[in-house]
Amino acid sequence: MTNMIENAPALELDKILYARFSDRVPAAVVRERRVVWNLLKHLHEAGFKPISVNDGDDDTALLPGSVVAMKEAMELIFNLDEVHVFFRRIDASKASPHWIFLVLGNDLDVVSDWSFNRSDNDGFNASMEKFNAEDYA
Repeated sequence: MTNMIENAPALELDKILYARFSDRVPAAVVRERRVVWNLLKHLHEAGFKPISVNDGDDDTALLPGSVVAMKEAMELIFNLDEVHVFFRRIDASKASPHWIFLVLGNDLDVVSDWSFNRSDNDGFNASMEKFNAEDYA
């Protein structure tokens, strides 16, 4: 897997959230977005796609397609304070999903928790263990 840092794409919600700040996204939010965007890319390269986002009440299914789903996930994630993002192996649509719990406003500590399976037969936990948010600061 590559460890190339990529900035997060601009989000439509910025037009609403940051209009009063001349559309300038705060530096801490930019870092947090870069971490989450690179986490989504990291998991995609490991064979996992985001399938839904849960805000604690509602589960929003994501459109199919890696880049589309990742951008849509970013729009949903960064409109919330905390969120579960569900993933599934790209090649196994019937496999049990995995989740990541993100807490926004914690800068580099945005990844709070993730689902864990002792057998780790699909490599999700190993992929999460390899991801280091500080690499994307």
